[in-house]
Amino acid sequence: MSSLNSKKISGAHTSRIEVAKSIIEAASKLGCVNKIVLGVIKQVKSPPVYKSIKVAEVPAGIRVRVRGPKSVQELFIYTSDRPVATATIAEVFNS
Repeated sequence: MSSLNSKKISGAHTSRIEVAKSIIEAASKLGCVNKIVLGVIKQVKSPPVYKSIKVAEVPAGIRVRVRGPKSVQELFIYTSDRPVATATIAEVFNS
């Protein structure tokens, strides 16, 4: 885990799991993204997974749940253009 600094990132901490790094960096560069809130990092006890992602719409933008081999983190991305943000996140995650 490491931390990030950006004017768009807020929350109680700036720590993020490694799998979320490229997603956060790409989202923070989008003009349609106003704020990124990093959620709590939780350890998982289920069998290790290389990486996975779930994206859901919320009233202010999108919620992204990112899972790495041993942990999971939710990101809340406040955006004025959900389709662009979602497409960018999917592209970055799958590359």
